[in-house]
Amino acid sequence: MIKTEEAVEAHDKIIEETGGHKGIINLGNLDFIVSQINTTKDIYTKSARALYGIVKNHPFVDGNKRTAIAISEAILRENNIKFIATDEALWI
Repeated sequence: MIKTEEAVEAHDKIIEETGGHKGIINLGNLDFIVSQINTTKDIYTKSARALYGIVKNHPFVDGNKRTAIAISEAILRENNIKFIATDEALWI
């Protein structure tokens, strides 16, 4: 289970480490995204909702994609699932 405050803390840490501007554009959007994540049972869907919700709804001033990836990966990692990203495109 993730809390809104944890998402903000993750965002702030990412901004401190990689640059950009701290701040929240819409706390209501972030609360909604977190509630969607927490009401989902399937771990892959939970991770996908975090990724999509933050990127699409843009709750932060800056660093939305970086934060989305970090939170999505953390959800998977908590369940012993490795998140591996490569520069290669996967075509099925």
